[in-house]
Amino acid sequence: MVLKNINTINIGNIKEIADEFLNYFIAKGYVLCAPEPIIPTIDKTIAFTNATIVPLKPLFTKPYNQPGFVVYQPCVRLWNITNNDFEGSFTSFFRMLSILVHPSVKTDEILKEIFEYIENVLNISADKIIIHSNSLTNDLVGDLYKKYKVIQDKFNDKFYKWSYGINGVTGRGVTIFVDSNGKSRELGNFVQISKDNKIIGYEFGLGIESYIGIKKGYQNNFDILFGKNINKKLLDITCIRGVIEHALKKNSKKISGTTKSSIRKVNSELVYAICNFQNGDCSYIKNINWSLMDVEIETIDSLIPFLEEKIRKVKIDIKLLIDYKIYINRMIKLGKSEAWGNKKIANYIRKNNYQRVVGLINKNIFL
Repeated sequence: MVLKNINTINIGNIKEIADEFLNYFIAKGYVLCAPEPIIPTIDKTIAFTNATIVPLKPLFTKPYNQPGFVVYQPCVRLWNITNNDFEGSFTSFFRMLSILVHPSVKTDEILKEIFEYIENVLNISADKIIIHSNSLTNDLVGDLYKKYKVIQDKFNDKFYKWSYGINGVTGRGVTIFVDSNGKSRELGNFVQISKDNKIIGYEFGLGIESYIGIKKGYQNNFDILFGKNINKKLLDITCIRGVIEHALKKNSKKISGTTKSSIRKVNSELVYAICNFQNGDCSYIKNINWSLMDVEIETIDSLIPFLEEKIRKVKIDIKLLIDYKIYINRMIKLGKSEAWGNKKIANYIRKNNYQRVVGLINKNIFL
């Protein structure tokens, strides 16, 4: 089946895109790899599963048969949580597709499969495809320059390098862009993976939301999940908190300290975002199309009271802090130990961003 048109965006066609990718490479001999849960079970050093390489890590450090593995992986990255300059091009929750290819498979054979998939299954014409490489990755381009546009050294060297959180394991690769309505948008990457300078595999991956954005002419992935809403940061944090809540309900194992700490961070950022942008009102949460994130509305129904209780406590704390407004401003100005005279206030502010607290007070939130 060729995905020629995506007239509506729903979980059905997201899964359809995933199935087409999996079926295409399974037919080529690749073995299906089970995805990791959002709360990882394999790698306890990360808070959330953030890339397709997470379920593949145990595989590429051990012997495996060619051609390799294929996986569909929902991911969460906290890149926008504390970022004041919100980057709406990529949402913090997204879905990836990837193959891990055996090192004995020739590069030109891998590239042939990849670009046949891009052209014939994703229905992206050759004249729209742009490959970004640099002097250290030109060998991975092969003969692609004969058919596709290749741009060299547009980005800094870091753009062409990958890390995997394993000692001695690194990657170098090229990135595939697509011309979408006159704007070049990133589709995926082709990476050579090495351990102690020995090639141990190749990875090709792409983002489902990125592909849908390209096909429908969206300028960023945010609009795919939430539409043309101006409050991107609020919805982005809300989205990943709902996805995390869904994962917590599915998880029966003990979660790591890293994950617990990150969940607390998300909770804090979301509560303050709701206070700032919604004046503490959580009703907007039910208006999000949670089916696009594959999250049941029952999960959200249980999350909202939890957030409302957090907001209630913030309201009490802020009303308490209003009496200490001058004192808090003095703390911010001094930034020294002598400013920490009142232990109750100081302990609260240590746990929260006190400049943000003052911002809420100055905006007369809840007054």
